[in-house]
Amino acid sequence: MATLKKDIIKMFSLATTVEPFEKNSVILLTALGTIVGDLAPEDGAGSPGSAIISTLLDKANELHPTDELNDNDGYVHLSNARILHAGGQSNLGDIVVFMDQIIGITLGNLN
Repeated sequence: MATLKKDIIKMFSLATTVEPFEKNSVILLTALGTIVGDLAPEDGAGSPGSAIISTLLDKANELHPTDELNDNDGYVHLSNARILHAGGQSNLGDIVVFMDQIIGITLGNLN
């Protein structure tokens, strides 16, 4: 089931795949901190971690089709991810952020 929140998050995330936003990162605001990363390719191309996570997400989608997910169910898969928090920065290869954990989203570069 689509919600305004899920639609906005998906549109912002997908915007990074087209001009003029392709050099931008997805920036998610969460209770933990700010998560910065690139929208991971659906085919798992990239790092071995991305391929493994994509395979797991494909299986999860078979068991729970995304068009049947309610309200804030769903996720965003980011690669080259960093979490900026009060204690500093944590660098991650990949992260799956669940929709219900996202407070806000924007695009840009936090270097």
